[in-house]
Amino acid sequence: MKSLDESIVTALDGSDPELLPYLPYILQDVWELGASPEVVMQLIRRHSQHPSSLRILDLGCGKGAVSVKIAAAFQCRCLGVDAFSPFIEEARQKAREYGVEAHCRFECADIRTGVWDENGFDWIILGSIGPVLGDYYDTLTALARYLRPQGKIMMDDGYIEDHHSFSHPLIQKRSVILSQIARAGMKLIDEVIINKEVIKAADAFIFEKIERRCRELMDRYPARRDLFLSYIRDQERENEVLETKIVGSTMVISKV
Repeated sequence: MKSLDESIVTALDGSDPELLPYLPYILQDVWELGASPEVVMQLIRRHSQHPSSLRILDLGCGKGAVSVKIAAAFQCRCLGVDAFSPFIEEARQKAREYGVEAHCRFECADIRTGVWDENGFDWIILGSIGPVLGDYYDTLTALARYLRPQGKIMMDDGYIEDHHSFSHPLIQKRSVILSQIARAGMKLIDEVIINKEVIKAADAFIFEKIERRCRELMDRYPARRDLFLSYIRDQERENEVLETKIVGSTMVISKV
């Protein structure tokens, strides 16, 4: 298993754990780091009759954009968990700014432990963090115990079309994901495919912010120039994969 520092950097599309202390500076201009809050809210509305009564667990919540916007829209209860404490502090600040601190709670914890004191969640959201508790089967099986009987898991991720020859160490073929969902005793009940133009626009916005901050750090810490330049290149490679090689998808999964 990767160290926690390695996992945090990998989740933010980096490759060198030494980047970790600089990430709050590099990402200071970006709030929405993972799943689209608008897509998440669209799917919650579609599958929940009384959104205000929901209890939602947002794993790998980053800076809290999904939880804060959900709570603001529905006045429901959200628990966001992330291992990077600077992000949790920013999430708490955003909850105060949006006036939803009574509805949102944020905790700093390693979600890979897969253990929470609470259960009975209506939704568990995995926003662009992949199958963090093993493969998709392991992750879904572990999380199912925290759901209410009619609860659902929303998984924002990417997959490779089955006919595509492209391969990636962290991204699976669609058929593999569906097979593991079925093995976990669950089923795919809804899916939103993210438009490529939307992905490109979001990537361009985030990349411009990241590159500018990395270049500022190069000027400030010239001895670390290669570290920041490497992160820029990591972002370029990741964007190329997202925009040309895989399908961006937000899936809704329920128990059979």
